[in-house]
Formats: sequence, structure tokens, C-alpha cells
Amino acid sequence: MASRDNCAVPILPDNQGYFLAEICDVYDAPQSAHRFYLIRGLLKVVDSVADEESHWICDWDKRYTFTTGDCVKFRVKSTEFKKSIRHGGKVLVNLRNITPEVDIEVSRCAE
Repeated sequence: MASRDNCAVPILPDNQGYFLAEICDVYDAPQSAHRFYLIRGLLKVVDSVADEESHWICDWDKRYTFTTGDCVKFRVKSTEFKKSIRHGGKVLVNLRNITPEVDIEVSRCAE
């Protein structure tokens, strides 16, 4: 798993509700059709976040092929907070699964 450097930086939506986030880790769930992308920063989708919270874009059907370093532009369909979950043999705590709208796309990272 990637380090959590800069993962507490808030990410605000633009005036159309789109977020821009950098992918900093990818996890393929081995026994399912799911893929998860850890983003650098925390989406401003709730008023408060848990200690050491991390946000993961959920690809429930493995339809995306984003890689570490890609920036993605997306709107949020839903979120779900998990107190703890097992990813890649490690227990992660305080994570938020982010389900994006279908118009998610690779975009330029902010300079």
C-alpha cells in the first residue's frame, strides 16, 4: 500500500460538483470483480473525518484502468464509511468507499 503522505489534504468540488484527485494506490480484490483506487487527499463530502481516514474510489465492475499517478475527474454518487476492512491481507481502518458517477475520466492534475 502507498504511504499516506498528503492524504489529509481536503479536495473540494468545482462549481459543477466534480472532484479532481490523484490515484496513489490501486488494489484489485482477488476474489471479486472489484478494484479500489486510493486517492491523495480527502474529498469534502462530509463535515468531519475520522483520524487517519483514507478515501478509495470503488470500481465495482473493474471497468476502469487507472494507474498510480493518474488524475481523475468525477462526481460522487455515494459514499460509505468503514471502520475497518481487510485489503490485500492488511486491515485498513477509517476508510471511505467512494462510488463515482459513470462519467469519471482521466484528467490533467492541477499544477
